[in-house]
Amino acid sequence: MPTITIARSHEQLTPPPGKKALLFDWDGTLFHNHHFNYEVMRAALADWDVPITEAWFMENSGYSAKAMVEMALGAAGADVDALDVLTRRDRYANDRVAEVPASPAVMRLLLSLSGERRIAVVTGSNRSNIQALLAHLDLEVKLDAIITRDQIEHGKPDPEGYRLALARLGVEPGEAMVYEDSDTGVEAAMAAGIDVIDVRYLPAA
Repeated sequence: MPTITIARSHEQLTPPPGKKALLFDWDGTLFHNHHFNYEVMRAALADWDVPITEAWFMENSGYSAKAMVEMALGAAGADVDALDVLTRRDRYANDRVAEVPASPAVMRLLLSLSGERRIAVVTGSNRSNIQALLAHLDLEVKLDAIITRDQIEHGKPDPEGYRLALARLGVEPGEAMVYEDSDTGVEAAMAAGIDVIDVRYLPAA
């Protein structure tokens, strides 16, 4: 049975020696970008007069961006293609990519263990939504696999993304550790049989 560790200190992020692969969520785990993501999604939806609140965004942030846009459009009764909204959102995000702050402790862990252990990102965002930040930080060279929402049929809390990451990395569930910051992400990792470190309660610095 996989376990959950609530990390309340930076020391609790360190994986046990037997963990050959580290799988990181993107939004809220590697980056403190929930407010940023809200702002660019709010701006994109506002172009079609569809309102959202930050409280609503945070409540649903474990879902894929496409699913969130579809929910917002549905609630507003707007006959708009979600992909058009996401394209607009990506444009706004790319223009402001330098504003996105990394989670210092989690990013330090990834960078320090890259090359020593297999590293993957498993995110509910599409590749287009993370590409600018990957390039801005030259991060892709540190990763052995990148699993985005557009590569899979079912997003978190379904375990499909984490199972695909295990297959790409060539490791068993017991040999991996997941870093997550949402209930849906934790549920997805545990359904894939992988131990989880929940980073929501880490100190800010």
